[in-house]
Amino acid sequence: MSKYFESVSQELLGKLAQVRSHITRHNPTIGVLTEEVVREFLRTHLPKRVSVEQGFVIAADGELSRQCDILIYDSQMYAPLYRINDIVIVPSESVIALIEVKTTISRAIFHRAIDYFKALRYLENAKTYLFIFNSKKYGKLESTSTHTSMKAHIKSSIMIHFNVYPTKLQELKVHFI
Repeated sequence: MSKYFESVSQELLGKLAQVRSHITRHNPTIGVLTEEVVREFLRTHLPKRVSVEQGFVIAADGELSRQCDILIYDSQMYAPLYRINDIVIVPSESVIALIEVKTTISRAIFHRAIDYFKALRYLENAKTYLFIFNSKKYGKLESTSTHTSMKAHIKSSIMIHFNVYPTKLQELKVHFI
């Protein structure tokens, strides 16, 4: 099984490297393409009972999240409340996981991502993940945190960095089986 996960990790890394080799000077485009590569990868490797999209989450009280890079939601039990092309609005109770994708990271960007996850208080049962590609290693990111509560949140969120943690793909897949 580990050979399989190593193989699919290499597949993902290859696709991400293609983005970087073709587009070298426009970070917003690199970010959008990286998000799409990861979404497509997850659609291929996760069970069909979940959908992988980009979009927004709406809470029971009507509060709308900011745009989410990757939403994984239960599409067997819930339909999107709104869809246009590949952007959806889904009810908070349908969300299984939310992934923020970062191709560059700094202390400020990292803290904004963690603050964003904490602000999604209405996603009580959903997992939050930070996919960091081609950036600092997890230990360095953890050392940027000065607050104990934030360090606890970091440890409860899986930091996915395929150059350092290729087994996280296996952990993510197991979560959905």
